[in-house]
Amino acid sequence: MKTIIKYKGKNYHRYPEAKQLSRRNYYYNGEFLHRQIYKDNFGEIPKGFHIHHKDHDVFNNKPNNLQVISNSEHGKLHWREKEPVEKNCIQCNNIFNDMNNRESNRYCSNKCKSKFRRDSGVDNEDRFCKKCQKTFSTNKYGKIVFCSYLCSNNSDCCRYTRPKPQMNSVV
Repeated sequence: MKTIIKYKGKNYHRYPEAKQLSRRNYYYNGEFLHRQIYKDNFGEIPKGFHIHHKDHDVFNNKPNNLQVISNSEHGKLHWREKEPVEKNCIQCNNIFNDMNNRESNRYCSNKCKSKFRRDSGVDNEDRFCKKCQKTFSTNKYGKIVFCSYLCSNNSDCCRYTRPKPQMNSVV
């Protein structure tokens, strides 16, 4: 369900239940209502700057509630206000704080995320053994070229072999 506000003859739409955060604010043809109100009252918005709602109410678009602020300062301001959310890592079950509170943040670290992917086999691919030509499955990011330790020890090719002992020649 959408709601509409009419401003200067244009219908600004908003979708309160939208997944995309920007769709929850009033907009018309890609222009947000609060930005248009700021422009009408104070002039153009410099490139690289955002319009910040001083009282943090995105529906209070009164000119005295709007402030121009740099992109980086705006991000820092809202980051400081975030409250961490405690979650359990699905790999190691450790508790970690998630600052973004996204469903996709399910791991406490990249190490746990990588281990989960390796264990699940999602990145596995089939390869042919350089020695016996049998098909084997391995992680696509690995450098394994043999199906087993036995094949790697009995092979004359590739870097996974032991160096051959050199014979000293007697003259």
